[in-house]
Amino acid sequence: MRHSDPDRNPAGFSLIELTIVLGAIAAMLAVITLGTGAINSSRLSTMERDIRTLQSAATAWAAQQASPTYGGVSVTALRNAGILPPNGSGTNPWGTPYTVGGTVTSFTVTSDANSGTNCATLAARLSPAAASASCVGSSLTVTF
Repeated sequence: MRHSDPDRNPAGFSLIELTIVLGAIAAMLAVITLGTGAINSSRLSTMERDIRTLQSAATAWAAQQASPTYGGVSVTALRNAGILPPNGSGTNPWGTPYTVGGTVTSFTVTSDANSGTNCATLAARLSPAAASASCVGSSLTVTF
């Protein structure tokens, strides 16, 4: 049989109820944090793939020229030559355009990677295949 204490206020939350609520909030924050990391990782992979696509397209474009050169290469030139689809590799996953420019012997792809950390990650991933890959702030420059 339960005895009730007339001085005890039955309104309010017990320690167990508060612990359950705080645990649920912590679990939701963990899911949100993991989701944000997964989205960023996916964007980095997409940007890396886009830059590799631009590398292949620029190489194919140079081979089509009367004298193989990268002079005049651009995203527009690659689209006009039918090497890139009309909407292909125009902007990175954060909505910033890619810029492709070339000289006689090399070409460069630049774009903003949204943060210095993202830029450093992409530069490290692309360095083995590139002549150089560098960052200034969040701006990535890759030369092939």
